[in-house]
Amino acid sequence: MAIGKELLKREDVAYVARTVGQFNIDLKVEVFVRSNDDLINLIEDVKAMRGVKELIWSEIIDVVGRTNHIPAETLAALKRKEAIRPIR
Repeated sequence: MAIGKELLKREDVAYVARTVGQFNIDLKVEVFVRSNDDLINLIEDVKAMRGVKELIWSEIIDVVGRTNHIPAETLAALKRKEAIRPIR
């Protein structure tokens, strides 16, 4: 969590999220950089942070489409406050 909070201090970071799933990724960070040099510098900064074991990056090359639809059951659960709560 400390790494995520530290990353949030950077102006190029849009958000930090805790994740679970394939490859045991702990944090997902969305950043916006102006150049490849900025990206390389960011990667090197993150790799040098205490507690970072590995860094994997990817780029969006094409947005296939978007939908703003949220299933009615999910909205109803949110209204009843039955949504899944984060693990602490």
